[in-house]
Amino acid sequence: MRIDVFVDESGDLGFNPRSSKIFAVSYFITQDTERIRINTKRLLKRINNKYKRTISEFKFSKDSHEVRMKFFNLIKRMDILVGCVVIEKMAVKDELKERPLILYNYLTVNYVITNILSLYEPTRILFIVDRSLSKESIMKFNNYLKGKISWKSFVMNKDEPDIDVCHLNSQDEH
Repeated sequence: MRIDVFVDESGDLGFNPRSSKIFAVSYFITQDTERIRINTKRLLKRINNKYKRTISEFKFSKDSHEVRMKFFNLIKRMDILVGCVVIEKMAVKDELKERPLILYNYLTVNYVITNILSLYEPTRILFIVDRSLSKESIMKFNNYLKGKISWKSFVMNKDEPDIDVCHLNSQDEH
């Protein structure tokens, strides 16, 4: 069974006075990406036609309450598992504040992989994450993800699934 995972973050991992107060990672897991893509495109088209707009993606912070509700009503009818990880950055240990990539990798991988392996028996995982990292950081992220899957599979006594990782701009993945 193939599982597709879409991960996106909100906020930043800076720790200066102008930085966001929280950092959030949201994700959804599905076995039917194509159906979700079709339904989402149809909803965008209906919204654009109704409001004479040309939005290309849903942006919670910018969308109206009505658009948000239409989107929520759509996703509650789809076969997906939605999750999020939110941290208050004041609570982050000092040593992690100096190594934000380690914190980022942990927050975007650990809980997601734990949920996948707890709830499914995947043979293959497509892990799609928003492109926000440098080339070097992408390599480190991919290695961390593969190592985490291997370790969690071993600890949970599960068969280790194959993994494909894609780093895409969120505008490209709709």
